[in-house]
Amino acid sequence: MIQQYLQSPDANIRRGAMLALGVSVEGCSEYMTPIMEHVWPVIETGLGDPDAGVRKATCVALSCLCEWMEDECVSKHEVLIPVSITAPGISLVLTVHRC
Repeated sequence: MIQQYLQSPDANIRRGAMLALGVSVEGCSEYMTPIMEHVWPVIETGLGDPDAGVRKATCVALSCLCEWMEDECVSKHEVLIPVSITAPGISLVLTVHRC
């Protein structure tokens, strides 16, 4: 369902989908672990979204993933580190949510 919302032309709907993903991780990381291979493409899509609000919401979702699923997030460092350095506005959001 989240993938369907991410294809919406409305940035607010895409942003809401990312925030819903982030909130859904809290407390159910055991359920999320087996499906992370399907979640990472969603995160990567959100980080590359043309709308800054969607990118920020993706950072919030990513921070939730990092909080609850450290090992899975560390394994994606090759994607996450370059994006956090080069994408406009993302590195600041990641820093704030990491604290």
